[in-house]
Amino acid sequence: MKKIFAGLFCFLVFLCPLYSQPLTWDDARALAQKNNPSLKENRSRIESSRAGINQARSAFLPQLTGSGSYAKSNTATSLESVATGSGTKDEYSFSLSAQQSLFSGFGDKANLDFSTVQVALAEEEYREAESQIFYEVKTAFISVLYAKKEIELLKQILARKTENRKMIELRYEGGRESRGTFMRSIAQEEEAKFEVKKAERVYRLSLKDIYRLIGKEESVLEEIAGEFEMEEVESPANFFSLVLEHPTYRKNKLALKGARAQLAKARSSFFPTVSLSGAGRKRGSDFPPESDSWSVGATLSYPLFSGGKDYFNTAQFKWEEKRISSQLERIQRELEFNLESSYNALLNERDNLEVRKQFLKAAQERAVVARVQYGQGLVTYQDWDIIETDFTDSQKQTLQSLQNAVLARAVWIKAQGGENY
Repeated sequence: MKKIFAGLFCFLVFLCPLYSQPLTWDDARALAQKNNPSLKENRSRIESSRAGINQARSAFLPQLTGSGSYAKSNTATSLESVATGSGTKDEYSFSLSAQQSLFSGFGDKANLDFSTVQVALAEEEYREAESQIFYEVKTAFISVLYAKKEIELLKQILARKTENRKMIELRYEGGRESRGTFMRSIAQEEEAKFEVKKAERVYRLSLKDIYRLIGKEESVLEEIAGEFEMEEVESPANFFSLVLEHPTYRKNKLALKGARAQLAKARSSFFPTVSLSGAGRKRGSDFPPESDSWSVGATLSYPLFSGGKDYFNTAQFKWEEKRISSQLERIQRELEFNLESSYNALLNERDNLEVRKQFLKAAQERAVVARVQYGQGLVTYQDWDIIETDFTDSQKQTLQSLQNAVLARAVWIKAQGGENY
């Protein structure tokens, strides 16, 4: 029994960290990278493309073929000869042939170049998908942190509304405040309670979104850890240099390189092909056979006319190269515009946050003074209520502005390619 309890205790001690350890941003990022189906699919595509490189390289290696055969025949012309087995003949044959391409009109090289591009293209597509997934996880993570801060703030507001209601109740019982004012204070307190409950529901839903994105069950991780604050914004040297490192730009640049490789492959049809071949053979009625033969040769071939297929195939890839080149130019301009636009939006949200903080300080100072004045009967309830409402609204607006600024920073990072959230 003691062993059972000891084993159970060790098991619970081992499980406690799994259930109590909060989820950090680095944890969420790693889990999303490991479990997200889209990223798994892109990793498989990379491995598939790498196999294509080895396939393209095989064209530069000799092709070997071996064969062996055995035959038994009878040349007898009478039933008696067949019955006795006379005239029966065994024949064994073995052969080995080799062929090596010396020149294929640069077609083999074009195939290898295209396969190499496909690997790099798959890697950039993975970076692009990873950027999108990390952005979704980051925004969900920010939403959870915001919801936690909002719950804390709304509980503070609820405590303030409760305190206000008690103060107004005393004034109402003393005949210094109207019944309508007292009833309004009760309604404001109930409204504050509702907002807390609503924020708690949003928090739980935001947690579900995190679990969905990182591929974990809800019971595994219960808390989110992280600082909900605005980080410093670094000014970029220039936007064009950021464009050159963006996975979308790099992907389309590789697509242009792939189109040029396909064009080179199409042009290879206008060149001759040269190859060497050799074969050796042994055959005879005994095993192993002793009679042998061999041959060595070279082949030169040139396509004289293919019905125009090679010409039109080449023309098709020429236009495809021009199309992708124009597309790359368009994407470059769009990315540069998006970078500058998202950076400006980030600066606007950062500056707006500072303005909101100044308004909050002013609203807080007014609320402190107005509370004392209302208690002394120096201001009316209407004036005091306006100042109180302005203070609580300013608190909410400042927190909302902080969320907007943090989200704007995430958008700015995504615009750069999304690697340093």
